[in-house]
Amino acid sequence: MISQTILNEMIEQHQLWLEDPATGKQFDLRNERINELDFQEGNLSKAFILGCDIKECCLKNVNFTEAQIGFTAISKCKMQNINFQQASLSSVRFMNNEIGSSSFYGSTNLGGVFYKNNLESSNFKSDEENEEGIPILTTIINHCALDGNNFSLSDFENTSLNEENFVKFKENNFQNCNFKNCDLKGLFFSECDLTGSSIENTIFDECNFTKSKLEALNFDTCSLANCLGDNKNIITVQAHLFTCVIAGTKMYVDTLVKDQEEWLESPDSVIVADLLEAFPDSGYTEEELTNWWSIWKPIFERIIKSY
Repeated sequence: MISQTILNEMIEQHQLWLEDPATGKQFDLRNERINELDFQEGNLSKAFILGCDIKECCLKNVNFTEAQIGFTAISKCKMQNINFQQASLSSVRFMNNEIGSSSFYGSTNLGGVFYKNNLESSNFKSDEENEEGIPILTTIINHCALDGNNFSLSDFENTSLNEENFVKFKENNFQNCNFKNCDLKGLFFSECDLTGSSIENTIFDECNFTKSKLEALNFDTCSLANCLGDNKNIITVQAHLFTCVIAGTKMYVDTLVKDQEEWLESPDSVIVADLLEAFPDSGYTEEELTNWWSIWKPIFERIIKSY
């Protein structure tokens, strides 16, 4: 276990190394237990922290830009206003920390855990754009479990956190967050609170919203194909041939989405033709789809009128 004096010297030497590698020494902390020490608001950009246990330390305002942090547990620390931009966080466990107002833009977390941390007002937003000026979805977290955290007022704009990246959510607070232009496909939002968040142009396909709090959300510009709703703000109906979702002013039949009025007011022949065109490989015949729509149209109409 290193002392505060040794830690201070390592931080000072790293600052010299950043300015001139010939005069200092890169911060390289491996297989150490660090308890109740102060990281002195140090500049630890490009530092190495591997296999460590960091507990009850003060890391406020520390700069970890492009740092390599792996196989490390960080718990009960004061970490407000941390800069993790472009950092590699491989198999890092963050537990019961105060990490509010921190920046994770461009960082990656592989096989990690965020458990009961306060990350209020943190920044996961991607500002990258392609040559046409269209935002690039930057994956922030991969192979990671997020359980019981407070992300309220955090910014996830233009980020990708979908199930294909093996991200798992449970009982997180996302109140008043910004999820504009995000890819959140397949996430398990059960028991999460998204009240008051901005969700414009966000993909929620195949998400699970059972027991979620979704008040004051506008889903009209989002994609909700085949998601499992909360039976209040998002209604999911397993309608024999298709999973159907009703939310905002839209209704989804599998991935085919229309305004609710268009579904109910268009001629049945038009609806059946649209279904045949949308799902050419489904194997359903025109007769099967006509029968299906004749049964389910009045049911959808009653649900929508009571929605």
